[in-house]
Amino acid sequence: MWLKWSARDVVLEFGGVRWEPGAYVYADADGVVVAREDLSAKNG
Repeated sequence: MWLKWSARDVVLEFGGVRWEPGAYVYADADGVVVAREDLSAKNG
């Protein structure tokens, strides 16, 4: 079933993780990281 509505810039929370607008999300086979800032720039 497809959702019939959408929203932008809203806070989501599930699985004990809070996802805020502007968050950076990094994921691989081992897990997911949600950060408030761009972590990739610090490693490059």
